Order: sequence, then structure tokens, then C-alpha cells
Amino acid sequence: NSKSRSRIKEGEIMELSLGISILLTMAILFGCLWILGELRECRKIINKMQRRSRKYMREVVSNDE
Repeated sequence: NSKSRSRIKEGEIMELSLGISILLTMAILFGCLWILGELRECRKIINKMQRRSRKYMREVVSNDE
């Protein structure tokens, strides 16, 4: 009888640890997706700045001539 009780406790512990593992995996996944979204926004800003820089350089060169 005590053996069946310990098996139930082991099963509950296994389920609990599995639940925690799934939650942590989901948290890591959402964190990575959020970081990717932020990096995409940074890339957009960098591209805009590069376009402005190229435009400015063209204006400077055309004014020198």
C-alpha cells in the first residue's frame, strides 16, 4: 500500500516538472520571438538612416561640383 502511494507521488512530481518544463520552454520561445521583432524594428531604423546618409552624401558631392 505504501508503494502505491509513493508511485502516485512520483507521478505527481513528474507531471509538475513536465508542466514547469513546458512553461519555461514557452517563455523562452516567446522571448526569442519578441527579440526577433525588436531586431526587425532596429533593422528598419538602420536602413532609414543609411538611406538618409546616402542622400546626404549625394547632395554634398553634387554641391562640390
